Amino acid sequence: MLWGCDQSDLVNHIAQGHFDGVPAVVIHCTIHTYRKAATDEWRKCLGVSSYNHEGARRFKVININPDHPVMKGFPAEWDDPSPDELYRITKLWPNCVPLAKGIGKTNSEYCCVWVNTYGKARVFGTTLGHDDITMGSDTYLDLVTRGLLWACDKLDKDGKPMEGYGKPASKKPETN
Repeated sequence: MLWGCDQSDLVNHIAQGHFDGVPAVVIHCTIHTYRKAATDEWRKCLGVSSYNHEGARRFKVININPDHPVMKGFPAEWDDPSPDELYRITKLWPNCVPLAKGIGKTNSEYCCVWVNTYGKARVFGTTLGHDDITMGSDTYLDLVTRGLLWACDKLDKDGKPMEGYGKPASKKPETN
């Protein structure tokens, strides 16, 4: 397909798989995929609409839903460890639950972590992750891991992985 062409049939086909129950984890630039498509199905699947972002810079991330299983135990706020792009989320779709926000250059606030239900699917999304330093940080890796487990319905209400989905128990060395 050529860039700029209406991709509605393709987008609707991809979104349908998720609507039918395939979980999704959408990270950073995924949010801008198909942003020129005439259909809203991808945006409904994501749970948010965004068409641009601020320039890369460091900003605070604020946990606005600390009781949600994905966010349990996260600090009230943390610094994104490297310059990141704060996406301007212009719409939260009806089944979207915001979990964290970033503070924009003009003190505007934009959702940057959320969960969504789309048909039978659970969707975890974050616009964080423009840089390898962010993506390699323990906070980010924990966030995406919990989001993935939540999307696959393998995270309990206390934010802990269900049995068989956490870190394996370390084996004690055998003694002879």
